[in-house]
Amino acid sequence: MAKYKAKKSYNTLSDSENFLSLGMASKHAWLKDGLEIAYNGELSEELEKHLTKVGEKKAPDKGDK
Repeated sequence: MAKYKAKKSYNTLSDSENFLSLGMASKHAWLKDGLEIAYNGELSEELEKHLTKVGEKKAPDKGDK
């Protein structure tokens, strides 16, 4: 799962272009607050231009409890 932070330009996007357009209000709020989000869906090229990929979140091992 990829992790992202918003660039300053993210704040200029309309609601039809940011994470609200994907139905993800909490991820949108976290990005606006400068926090990282984890997201493994597909992003449009336009939205991805306004995000910085900060790493990959490792999936939990099925053997871990």
